[in-house]
Amino acid sequence: MCLKEDRMTDQSETFPPRVICRVLDIPQGTLATWADRGYFANFDAAFAERGKARLFSRKDVLALALIKCASTYGVLTSEISSFAPMAAEAVLHYGPNIRELIIRQYEGESSATSIRYNDDVMADPPEADAVVTISLNLTHIFNKAMKALDQEVANRAASIKMETRLEEVDPTLTSISRVFKG
Repeated sequence: MCLKEDRMTDQSETFPPRVICRVLDIPQGTLATWADRGYFANFDAAFAERGKARLFSRKDVLALALIKCASTYGVLTSEISSFAPMAAEAVLHYGPNIRELIIRQYEGESSATSIRYNDDVMADPPEADAVVTISLNLTHIFNKAMKALDQEVANRAASIKMETRLEEVDPTLTSISRVFKG
């Protein structure tokens, strides 16, 4: 499912880490390290029950895709990980108005990092004198992740090849159903 103007994603559907790693091409060790470092604190997956597998929502998948892309361009994972779920939520909520994530790094006394959306949707202009500015195309990043996730869901559904039902054979037997997975 691509992110279109009025298309929201189904947030009730969740995915295990192995699926996320396959869809986003993230090594499982990297995902485990990010979890150990607390980078999923703002994720839906952060609320897994003790002893249960961590399950990621579609919003989490978008956030992970953004973290992976930003870290490719030198943004520290610790800087982007707290903002990525908010960016995913903003794109899901506001749709095509949120197109870019702009990361600006400043030098000086504060050595601050500014993370904002495209300037035309922000109330205030960005501060001047950024030393490094990285603009990421959220539409492209998120559409690519959603397309890969939707393909994974379709492949999972297609793996159920045949269903056989035997009904009303015996009055004591209501039905027998067996699903063969390929």
